[in-house]
Amino acid sequence: MSCRSLPAVFVAVLALSGCSKWRVIADKDPGAMDGQAAFVMLPLGFDSAQIDGEPASKWLAEQDAEQKAAWPAEKEFIWKAFQKAVTDDVGDLKITTRENPEGATLVLRPTVLELETGGYSKSELILGIDVLDAQGTILESISTKSVQGSRRDEFKKRIAEAAENAGEIVARYLKARSGK
Repeated sequence: MSCRSLPAVFVAVLALSGCSKWRVIADKDPGAMDGQAAFVMLPLGFDSAQIDGEPASKWLAEQDAEQKAAWPAEKEFIWKAFQKAVTDDVGDLKITTRENPEGATLVLRPTVLELETGGYSKSELILGIDVLDAQGTILESISTKSVQGSRRDEFKKRIAEAAENAGEIVARYLKARSGK
């Protein structure tokens, strides 16, 4: 074994040791990500989310006018914090968009599965990430959970930290699975 392969072995050992913080939901093609250098990442989806224990549409319907008006910007804020963390932490891997895939053949579809806003407590964010081939077939699915903040922190700070933490975990997953 060369010294150049030691970082990849270290990442694999961390992933297998339980330090990964992601849970594999489906692995239909175990070698699909081997050697991948680039991934297209779709925007973070919220449509199937459970927010504070309710479907997103029901949760939003129960909010006051101010919260309803703020929700699109809050979703964009969460997406941007997650996207930046993934992009910043993937090392030599490239994260691209559908409009400019730059040779990427696999697509990442991140989705909010659960969001506990926390009220005056901690916020919890559970994301699902589907890895799709060019035809849209799910090759792998993982989930990751992040709990952030304290009673003194406002929601925006707590959820940004949770999204960033989730992005860092997804970046580690991509590096481990691609072998990069």
